[in-house]
Amino acid sequence: ADACLGKPCFRGVQCNSQSGQFTCGQCPNNTITNGIEGYKCFDHDVCGPLFPFPCHKDAECRSTKLNHSCTCKPGFTGDGHNCTDINECTKPESCANAKYECKNQAGSFECICRYQNSKDSKGCGDSPNPPGYNLFNVTLTWKNKGINGLTELRDILTSGFSNKFYNTTQKDRGGGGASGPDVEEYRVAVSSDTPHWYIRDYLTRVSSYYNINSLDVDDVDECRAKEAQCGFMALCMNTYGGYRCVCNDTADVHGSQSCVVDRVEATGTQRNLVLGLVLGIGIPLLILLLLAALACICCSRKTITGDLPDMMPDYIQEKCNPPPF
Repeated sequence: ADACLGKPCFRGVQCNSQSGQFTCGQCPNNTITNGIEGYKCFDHDVCGPLFPFPCHKDAECRSTKLNHSCTCKPGFTGDGHNCTDINECTKPESCANAKYECKNQAGSFECICRYQNSKDSKGCGDSPNPPGYNLFNVTLTWKNKGINGLTELRDILTSGFSNKFYNTTQKDRGGGGASGPDVEEYRVAVSSDTPHWYIRDYLTRVSSYYNINSLDVDDVDECRAKEAQCGFMALCMNTYGGYRCVCNDTADVHGSQSCVVDRVEATGTQRNLVLGLVLGIGIPLLILLLLAALACICCSRKTITGDLPDMMPDYIQEKCNPPPF
């Protein structure tokens, strides 16, 4: 006969029939037996509300028969009896892009848009890159002097700015430079809508993680540094993030173009110059000559009225003007 037909074991426990006898498997978790194993099982969940919670408040409790285990929840570290929150914001990869600011929370973190445009409430600087680029000067000192600074900086900016970062090169210090032997100077090219303070802000935030000792980011004056590539007779004018090559203070030229004026344009310019000289000098001179001629005519026609003493008889002069003695 099958001794298991009456389902003598605890619900969910396997029953084995042999020679008219039955045996039961082990009681489920969170239960214990009192006598025959698997025949009668009693609830014994030390993690349940009937018992004082044996683990830390930020841990998960798992009851196993007469024992239990404690494990800290995700986002916390410890042995289950003492759990401490993990500050994910100490690692830049938590919010890798520079446009986000990491805000730590209990057991987790949140990436908040750091420079959100009021006109773009849904995005966080996701607009495509405009034409052109900005070139900035970055000076750094590293705590670890044995690293390859150029590779390290390129990796940092690639992680932080992704498509906004174009390229970086290291400037020759020329024997240590004026700022000290440990100062390294770099040229960083980014999209034209990325300002220099944006780079400085991000590098400052991640400086402790990447062992950056000191840093500064500012605009490059290509004209003063003699890094501009303006052609013959072109005047270099520094601009924010770049420079301009200007001819005659007005016309921009590109690259190595020289300030060469077209021959037809030059002839017209000379003609205008001669005409200006004629009008500017000839007309005032003509006016002066006319005024001088009028003055001569007026003087020649002037008449004298009244008596002329030297044309009167002597006796009349003496009568009118007696001598003093």
